[in-house]
Amino acid sequence: MLPVYLDISKSLVEKANHNIYLIFEWFIEDCKNQDEEAFLQKVFPPFYLRKNPQRCMEIIYEMKDMILDSYERDYLKPIYEYVLYMMIEWWQEISEKDMGAKISKSEISNEDEKYIAKNINNIEEYKSFMFEDWDFLDVPTLFKCYIQNPNLVSGMFNIELNDYIELMPDDIKEKFETMRSKLLSVEIPILPDDEEFVIKSIYNALIRLESYPRDIEEFSETVLSNLILNILHNNFYKKGISIEREAPGGYSKKQTGELDFSIYKYDDSGVFRKLAVGENKEWGKFENSIKQLIGYMDNNIPFGFTIIFNKKTKLNSVLDRRIEILNGFNVNGNFRSIEKVETAFGLNNVLVTKHENPEQPGSYFNLYHFIINTYNPDRVEAARQARV
Repeated sequence: MLPVYLDISKSLVEKANHNIYLIFEWFIEDCKNQDEEAFLQKVFPPFYLRKNPQRCMEIIYEMKDMILDSYERDYLKPIYEYVLYMMIEWWQEISEKDMGAKISKSEISNEDEKYIAKNINNIEEYKSFMFEDWDFLDVPTLFKCYIQNPNLVSGMFNIELNDYIELMPDDIKEKFETMRSKLLSVEIPILPDDEEFVIKSIYNALIRLESYPRDIEEFSETVLSNLILNILHNNFYKKGISIEREAPGGYSKKQTGELDFSIYKYDDSGVFRKLAVGENKEWGKFENSIKQLIGYMDNNIPFGFTIIFNKKTKLNSVLDRRIEILNGFNVNGNFRSIEKVETAFGLNNVLVTKHENPEQPGSYFNLYHFIINTYNPDRVEAARQARV
């Protein structure tokens, strides 16, 4: 099935896909009965069709097969997204035929399903929920930004322009590949001094906050994150490092997510460099926070960090369980720690794990794992008895 970016049941996804299937069927029949190339011009960039006429029909049939199969996809290559969008445009241009999909009240259990029930036969609305974004329509603009500042596209926009190379004419593709090869051949420093500085700064901030356990144990994750930001901001500023809260980024299925912490700097040449992203979660969400963190990262980010906010569990239990989770951690076989879990920079209870970037084998990133602990029942009892 093609992805539908709504929180709806599988059966409703299938109904939306069936309507798309009917459009593809109609298009294929018209290609057979009339001028195939004239129809393909409606849904493919002219330069792509000229160079790959046979491949164009293969893509049409591949997408038809995708619609019919039972695989639940959450991503399409940009060339497929482009074709799907143009196929919807073509259908709106040539057809006044209404689709006949029906959704009963019993199939509706949330707002997204209510929305899809209302619009299941409104093909114009498919441009909204069949795509996470329309970047595939803006490749010329993205390319222009890349020429001016490559890191702006990958860093600020979180877009890997190489994924869109099929949507570039030959001369633009050649220029992009030449520039990309030059950039890849330049070894970008991992900035280990910055990495150690950031990690030690976070550690010092947490130690300061831990000194006031009665105050911070009542705080939410959000309030604690804001306090950490305030402590770090001035310290980072002196080193030319910036930190933001709730910055957009990552691969959330429905929309861009929000990072608890995003840390970056501009190097001496004025180029934007991502340094780290971080997640702060209460104990009980540790494994999910690692997965969320990795989802926010890419191979341009050398390290990330998690902060466990422990209010209710004995510290030794948290420390032991944390090691178990880190030793067994993986995402479908990827992102396992490739080295033994170790203490980071000799800091008390701060661990570091090393992971490989799946999109760039041979390159790695570090994850640092902090704890801020306010659960000390024995010391609370000692203090209570001292006041008796």
